[in-house]
Amino acid sequence: MNDEARKVIGGVFALESRGGAERSPAAGPFRDALAGRGRFLAASHARGALDWLVGFLEPARVWLPAYLCDALLSDRVRPRASFFDVDQDLVPSTGNWLDRLAPGDLVAPIAYFGWPIRGGLLGALRERGATIVVDASQALLTEGTQIGADYLLASPRKFVGVPDGGLLVPVEDAPWPDALPELIPWRAVTEALVAGRERREFDAAGGNGPERGWYAHFAAAESAAPTDARSCADDTAQRLAAVDWRAVAAARRANWEVLAAGLEGRLIFGQLPAEVVPMGCPVRFTSGPERDAARAALHAAAVYAPWHWDLEGAVPATHVAAHGLAARTLTLPLDQRYGAGDMARVLRTLEPVLARGAST
Repeated sequence: MNDEARKVIGGVFALESRGGAERSPAAGPFRDALAGRGRFLAASHARGALDWLVGFLEPARVWLPAYLCDALLSDRVRPRASFFDVDQDLVPSTGNWLDRLAPGDLVAPIAYFGWPIRGGLLGALRERGATIVVDASQALLTEGTQIGADYLLASPRKFVGVPDGGLLVPVEDAPWPDALPELIPWRAVTEALVAGRERREFDAAGGNGPERGWYAHFAAAESAAPTDARSCADDTAQRLAAVDWRAVAAARRANWEVLAAGLEGRLIFGQLPAEVVPMGCPVRFTSGPERDAARAALHAAAVYAPWHWDLEGAVPATHVAAHGLAARTLTLPLDQRYGAGDMARVLRTLEPVLARGAST
């Protein structure tokens, strides 16, 4: 197997070796929090930060988009949860569900894959007196996600190699406690730290090391991830403050452009606005079997393309559009670990699958 074929694309980040690299601050509304300044809650995971916010505000109902990661449905959120639809382009519904919205209800729209909330939802929510927490876990570096929001959620570990970290940031004069609680430590962070270190060693060997060594630790950490708010690892804040965020953003945008040029007509988002830094490249396939064939081909080529998300048992089947998206989409990795050659390899791997789909 040659070096190119051995290289793993996607999957969990390794913990970065900072060395003497220059850092540049993050753009967007999380700039201060990532540098350890201002008002924010730092929890081990974004889901725990949302759980804490629900406990702080005590809303009667929490409205969530039907297309979501079920990890958001913590023991505190799930009993209050109701769902609203998103369409095939991930635009949230402004339909009849708004008539059931009560003042003080918490609504948590998602800034999918880095794009700000589209359509007229945020304005409609504001008119009805809802409290809005924008889940920007996939939009950490995107400008403008705070517009129309009361709170923002972030998950920096989706963008860089930290073992944990979930940020909750109040916008302007949103209610906030005078003193934040002291959070209980997340014990399984040690598994995440080992996974990150071993993944770096695996990558350094060109993806030709003990492949499941790091992954076993990663899986153990994920299975033990809490849904309530726990504290971060001691050095997570220092790692985040040392990242070259402008370089991260530039690399992700450049990789998107390469993928987009080769996937015309397949992308959920057709253009990359200047304010957007993508988390990944979501591709919509013509059917579930075509998506599964693409995923199998990518995995065989050591390209880890995640599936967002498995909704079975979490979201009622009446939300047909969301379940359709979950069955036909795949997210291509495009993060800063890779360059144009890596993206070209992803496209070459997909070509036979897409060609078969076009001919049927």
